Amino acid sequence: MDPQATTDMETSTGAMTLNMDIWKGAGFDRSPSRILILGESTYGDDPPLAVYVRRWVAGKQPDYLFSRLFRVCCGQSASSATLEARGGFWDSVAFYNFVPDSVGAKRSDRPTASNYKKGEDLLPTVLAALQPAGVWILGIDNALYSKPIITERNIVCRVSQRPCGYGVKTSELEEEWSKLKLLADNSQR
Repeated sequence: MDPQATTDMETSTGAMTLNMDIWKGAGFDRSPSRILILGESTYGDDPPLAVYVRRWVAGKQPDYLFSRLFRVCCGQSASSATLEARGGFWDSVAFYNFVPDSVGAKRSDRPTASNYKKGEDLLPTVLAALQPAGVWILGIDNALYSKPIITERNIVCRVSQRPCGYGVKTSELEEEWSKLKLLADNSQR
């Protein structure tokens, strides 16, 4: 597992250079779907995604969201999956949090309007750098800000409730993932 573009991806936009924490799996560009999973935000003081994802794949970093995404996208429990299966999933996708900075210490902490505004400012650069065929937007509030930016670039997307939200059904997430994969695959033809 060797991501092509990960943490502190430097991208020049005019006179401004942005440092962004992006995970781009080594096989993302060859993936038939090229899906960016757009998380909403992060909580606490986590290491950069290049470190965090590798730790999760190795079974050394518990993360409910990553485990839930793996179950939904791969159809198996992360705890019983092989290192190759866990790594294979993350090699095939890109991941970025729309709100790039931590919004607090716990998942009940929510992004503010200024957090979302910063996300709006950065997302076009992320989309230009990754050129995804599809984006899975995690979170209804996230979608209010991110979906217009994505759709104005003619990138297909699907919106799900935050996978770690209370009462979110796995079957609903699986349905959105399947629909997005189909749309993204068809957009490549």
